[in-house]
Amino acid sequence: MQSEFGAVLKAWRQKRRLSQLELGLDANVSARHISFLETGRSRPSREMVLQLCEELAVPLPDRNQLLTAAGLAPAYQKRQLGAADMQPAEAAMSWMLQRHDPFPAIAMDRHWQILHLNGAATRLLAGMGVGQGDSLIECFLNSPVIQQSIGNLSEVAFHTRARLRTESAHLGGILFSMMRPIDFHV
Repeated sequence: MQSEFGAVLKAWRQKRRLSQLELGLDANVSARHISFLETGRSRPSREMVLQLCEELAVPLPDRNQLLTAAGLAPAYQKRQLGAADMQPAEAAMSWMLQRHDPFPAIAMDRHWQILHLNGAATRLLAGMGVGQGDSLIECFLNSPVIQQSIGNLSEVAFHTRARLRTESAHLGGILFSMMRPIDFHV
């Protein structure tokens, strides 16, 4: 009977298009051990889960899912950018955005939602009705003003699709499969 951990591990291994042998070689364990982990015949240690996650380039929230599925405590906390312990990171981000002026600079999350803008970006995007909290993807898709303002829209669309495909692959393919096709009106 396959364990929950084994099913999730196998899914990530398949998403990364690795055989049990390839993953075993990368993680410095045998293919047989990977097989035993996937089928539930062996129970992984915390170190083994983290090593496999590292080799599979599993995003941090999903590493917590694998740890939990293995019956272990999560290793990574989800923190808001405004949290007290995140102040150094937020200060560094603000410093970089300010140093970019007079050129536009935007800080966004992995969902392409705008977190912060510098002065130039604020002025540039305000005329198009875009600001902090907006999703750049939604703006690209739904705003004729933005689409008309981009002189090389077909190139931007091509590179945006490529970037989304890359990000989706890193997240295990879930993002791109859930999105509707990007259709810029060029």
